[in-house]
Order: sequence, then C-alpha cells, then structure tokens
Amino acid sequence: QDVSVGANGDISTANGTIAVTADNATTLTTGGVITMADGALFSTGTNNQITLLADGNVTIGGLNSGTGLTKVTSVSGAIVDGRERDGQRSPDAGDEGFLRGPKLVARAGRIHDN
Repeated sequence: QDVSVGANGDISTANGTIAVTADNATTLTTGGVITMADGALFSTGTNNQITLLADGNVTIGGLNSGTGLTKVTSVSGAIVDGRERDGQRSPDAGDEGFLRGPKLVARAGRIHDN
C-alpha cells in the first residue's frame, strides 16, 4: 500500500528504529510509494536507524537518525526532495534537515532531477 505522511505527521522515537515499507503486492514489483509532505519529520534517538523502502517513488520531507544509519530505497522509482520551503531546495540553517545523520544509503531505480 501507499504511505502518505502529512506536514504535521511527525514520527519520533528515543530508543527505537523507524521502518516504513510501501508496496502494492507481496513482492516489490508493482507500485507502492512513500510520500512525506514538506514539514514532515521522522526522527530517531542517537545511533538508531531509519529505513524507507518502496517499489515506486520515495518523496522525503525530513529524516534525522542522529548518529545512526538512514537508508532510503526506491526499487523502480525515484528518491525525491519533497521540501519546497520558500522555493529553497536545501535545509535552512538550524533546520532539522532534509537528511541529517552521518550515514546515508540511497538507491533508486532512476534519478529524479527537478
């Protein structure tokens, strides 16, 4: 199934991981997208992991895994920056960040360039 997170739909944990999977079938072959609105934030405590996996596009609001791993995978779609604050494509100074954490693994079926 598709997963949509609104601008105020933050998910946070102090001691656990966050894992979100979107798929329309029993195997990753036919659709399923993750869409985070501008302003949505997934945040884990120190040294915890965030994993986003979809067959289709993954549109990212904000991800903060502290010192942990952030892994974003789109099997056949694109990984897209969903943040459009004041027309800026990068985080503001002091912002929670589009992607914050020392380790990012990203794989996409195709590259998406706005």
